[in-house]
Amino acid sequence: MLAVIVRSWFVFTVVLCCILTLVSVAYASKAEPTDVLFALEKSTNANRVIYDVTHDSSAPVRARWEMLAEDGRYEALNSFERNRIYGVKVLNREPGSVSFTFKALPEYPIFVTEIAGEPAAQIQLLGKTRRIRRIFLKLSEGIFPKIKAIEFSLDGSEQVSLLPKREGEWREVETTAMEAR
Repeated sequence: MLAVIVRSWFVFTVVLCCILTLVSVAYASKAEPTDVLFALEKSTNANRVIYDVTHDSSAPVRARWEMLAEDGRYEALNSFERNRIYGVKVLNREPGSVSFTFKALPEYPIFVTEIAGEPAAQIQLLGKTRRIRRIFLKLSEGIFPKIKAIEFSLDGSEQVSLLPKREGEWREVETTAMEAR
């Protein structure tokens, strides 16, 4: 009798896990119209977070994983990543523009407008508004990595790095593509 109950519970658990996995994959890869703003890459592996402008007024900016270290599939951020690290907080939305911050970097708002008919993410760095092409996080090793630098690849070959000073304080430094690596 106990063996039947254990076996039934095991089958139920396996089926439930399969259903939840299929739902999360379907949610993450849901084909909705989006325009990619930029990718956030990390020094720890090839996976990256893609930031899109959506046509959903309740969530105009979406962040999702592109699992390049695995099979290239898209995957939703988990709750911790969405609420504390890679997720966004929308500050303002108007027709044709939106502004947001990263949950982990509220000091630097990002403004999305149209440039040449496509959405462009812009940020204020070193006293100038610049278009973001890519962001690269240099992280320390370990279970709880710390940010060593945040590198912004901007229009042309411009690069600006944010270097941590103290909690919530950053030093902006212009770098070249060779210095950035």
